[in-house]
Amino acid sequence: MKYSLFLFFVFIITTDICSQENKRLNYQINAGTSLSVPHKKKINTLTMTEDQLYIEYSAAFGYFLEIMASYDLTEKSYLMTGFNYNTNTTSIYEKAGAIENKGEKTTSYINVPLLFGLRSRNMSLAAGPYLGFVIRAKEKGTIYIDTTGLITLPENESSSLSIDPVQDYDRDMTGSYKSIATGLSAQIDYTFKLSDKLNGVFLTRFNYGLTSVLEEDELSMLIPDYWKDHSVIFGFGIKL
Repeated sequence: MKYSLFLFFVFIITTDICSQENKRLNYQINAGTSLSVPHKKKINTLTMTEDQLYIEYSAAFGYFLEIMASYDLTEKSYLMTGFNYNTNTTSIYEKAGAIENKGEKTTSYINVPLLFGLRSRNMSLAAGPYLGFVIRAKEKGTIYIDTTGLITLPENESSSLSIDPVQDYDRDMTGSYKSIATGLSAQIDYTFKLSDKLNGVFLTRFNYGLTSVLEEDELSMLIPDYWKDHSVIFGFGIKL
């Protein structure tokens, strides 16, 4: 996170110097919320103990913060790039036999997009590839175990094998993820004037992951064994 903030500040200073020399170069700061689009909705499979495993994924909210620079190619076309820090969060429900799990998995990225855009009056459309660097991946939630029918010990006996029916967990999954992900982005935004030198921007961007984010040497241990991160971001920005 400290490294990403350092990149942000270097980007601001460098772009500000360049923009003073060339008015065709502008930059903006955007922030807002992100909504995941799960790569898979449901999975039915068998565990190693031959129990039926059911997994359901649903969209959840994260957030993003970015600094972008745009260079006007013509009056109506431009190139845009920058640094985007975002979190992609997906809700998870799992059930296998007497065990249920309710939680969320969150992956943090720094994305570097390269977008080509066209503008008409206050509206613009842009699209292009992005390169994502995985900062951290984690999963946390609560496990519920139905102990009905399990063998229990008499009250006067104790055992180190006693089962807690409700267990919270917080797992670092970064080692199971690739360090780099690739994808495509498509954006629509609306620009409006705030002052003589400042413009406001409302934007929506869809990020479509092209490659699986899971490490290949972990496939036999993970369910699912193939996953792409997709998301939609909604935000507001200040354009200088």
